[in-house]
Amino acid sequence: MERVRWMDLQLFAEGGGDGAASANAAGTAAPAGEQTTVIYGKQEGTAMPETQPEAPQAPQPEAESFDSLINGKYKEDFTQKAQQMIDTRFKQTKKLEQEREALRPVLDALSARYGVDMRSKDFAQQLQAAIDEDDGFYEQEADRLGLTVPQLKEQRRITNENAQLREALAERERQEARDNVYKDWVEQGEKLKAVYPEFRLDVEAQNEGFVRLLQNGIDVKTAYEVVHKDELLSGAIRYAVQTAQQRTVEDIRARGMRPQEAGAGNSTAAAKVVKADPKDWTDEDMREATRRAMMGEKIRL
Repeated sequence: MERVRWMDLQLFAEGGGDGAASANAAGTAAPAGEQTTVIYGKQEGTAMPETQPEAPQAPQPEAESFDSLINGKYKEDFTQKAQQMIDTRFKQTKKLEQEREALRPVLDALSARYGVDMRSKDFAQQLQAAIDEDDGFYEQEADRLGLTVPQLKEQRRITNENAQLREALAERERQEARDNVYKDWVEQGEKLKAVYPEFRLDVEAQNEGFVRLLQNGIDVKTAYEVVHKDELLSGAIRYAVQTAQQRTVEDIRARGMRPQEAGAGNSTAAAKVVKADPKDWTDEDMREATRRAMMGEKIRL
């Protein structure tokens, strides 16, 4: 049973009228043409603001580990992706083996001619050195070009060095281009953290779909939103629900302190302000409530 107690300051129960009729009890001037009546204590059908139940919060999803994901809901996708990687690597290895087998007769012949062991770790370097020392290897071409063997060897050396230099320059340019692109991605990623604090470029770089979008000229923000569209949509919905719940709670709490509107067309009707919780009363409210109790008004707390 709800416990109801009356203010102990009720001294004249038989005398005095209803203190609720006191105008401007809180000492606040009412607008022209309108009177404000302050009602103290808990009113019939009005719940105390602090007793309003909190709206249930949407459960936050727990972070799942990588192992639980690849062995759970992403098991099939992960297995398929891993198999694709294995198949690709197997095809590359198979191609290298086929190329090596095609070269084996040539290498066998050269190895036998120059006495170089194919099983040695530096077989290629030994074979190249043996060929460079073999003037007979160059004589026919030197005669065709009208050069001596030493001249032809020097020409070959310069040609090879120039080719290596051009390749090194080209590789450096490619590396600089890659560095500039990556630097731009990093800068975009830092700006994106202002919108999505959980974003990490090193983590997203493990996502083939994300990387493919970047390689095709898509900016970091768009690529991230495309790859994570489902999670972002779910988070947006959850945020909207929580925001609506919070607004509802705040609206319910505000009802206990909201002035009741006067009837339509009655510009002189008294506006009522309910002050149900004594914790919110000022010293003036306490004096006024005490005066009303002494006049016989029943104030329920």
